[in-house]
Amino acid sequence: MKKFIIASTNEHKIREFQTMLKPFGIKIVPYKDVIKGQFEIEETGATFADNAKIKAEAICEKTGLPTFADDSGFCVKDLAGFPGVRSARFAEEVGGYDKAFEDIKNRLNGKCSEAKFVCNIAFAVKGEKTVQFEGKCYGFTVFPPRGENGFGYDPILDGLRYGSYLWLG
Repeated sequence: MKKFIIASTNEHKIREFQTMLKPFGIKIVPYKDVIKGQFEIEETGATFADNAKIKAEAICEKTGLPTFADDSGFCVKDLAGFPGVRSARFAEEVGGYDKAFEDIKNRLNGKCSEAKFVCNIAFAVKGEKTVQFEGKCYGFTVFPPRGENGFGYDPILDGLRYGSYLWLG
């Protein structure tokens, strides 16, 4: 079985990757199981693609093993894409997702806006060009938040009409 690294500490995401890739003879291992001690990667990119690539390449370089990394977030059209690449950090800065939802609602003056989730996945192999894929799910903001099993900004995105997936080569 081939061993690949995933640049995540999110247990749910790690299990998803393990489940998806096991039938292909690929064992997914969280990077913290391979890199011991303090190892932080600063996400300095301007886009989801930049940040995913930064993480995948840094961990691949450190471990020498093929590495998956992702960056994702929530973008509101009427807020010029805010919170965008800072989605998780923004929620943390304001004190959690419930407060982030309220802040976004206030910035929109309570009105509905087109919005989307964006996720970019980068795959780095030492000595090769990093490959990236990006998916988007579109909908509209909705207040108050809905649902019981949402993750992150899920509770304020409704009406998913379609998605798109792009190979970024």
